[in-house]
Parts: sequence; structure tokens; C-alpha cells
Amino acid sequence: MKNDLLDILTRERGEHDDQKLIDYILDKLSEAERSEFEERIGSSEILQDAVQGLQGVKDKKDLQVLVEQLKKNLHDQLQKKKLERERRKITEYPWIYIAIIVILVFCIVAFVVTRMFLLSR
Repeated sequence: MKNDLLDILTRERGEHDDQKLIDYILDKLSEAERSEFEERIGSSEILQDAVQGLQGVKDKKDLQVLVEQLKKNLHDQLQKKKLERERRKITEYPWIYIAIIVILVFCIVAFVVTRMFLLSR
């Protein structure tokens, strides 16, 4: 299932990963890595929100589990919304399908009546 959950941060800029974010929060990065990561934080609103939210966590040792749980919940929410949109597409305009069927029936009836009229002459 982990393969199904793509890292949202890497989709934004292609250069962030969960482990580096967690290491930053836990103060495990070297000074150079920390400086580089802070530059990335400055240029990414999503990364700023992620850092701000994760810094508010009291129990830092369960950070990895929390991140995975948040990713899974977000993925589930997005899938649910996607399914609702797909379902709505089909049922959103039922009158269009009814109109197409009525027009086709009308064309068939008109063809049959015209054909019968021409054959009776």
C-alpha cells in the first residue's frame, strides 16, 4: 500500500522527502543541510505549512507514524472526492440522455412513416 501513497511534497517541487522533513523537525540535519532545507521552506507554502504543523506535535518520537497516518487520511479523502466527482459526472445531466433518446426515436419514427408513405404511392 505504501507504493500507492505518493509523497505530496515531492509532487510540488520534486526535491523534498518525508525523512528530510522529519530530520529537520527532530534537529538531525547538519548545519549545511539545515540551511539548504530552510531555503526550500522559504520558497514553498506547502512545506511551510507542513513544518509549522509538525513542530506543534508534542511527542516527537511518533512523528514518522503521524506523517504516514496524515498522508493516508489525505489520500483517502482525495480518493473519496474523486469518486464523488466521477459519480456526479454520470448523473449530473440525465435530461441530456433522455433528449438524445427522444430525438433518436423521433428520427426512426419519421423515417418509418416517410418510407411507408413513399411505398404506398
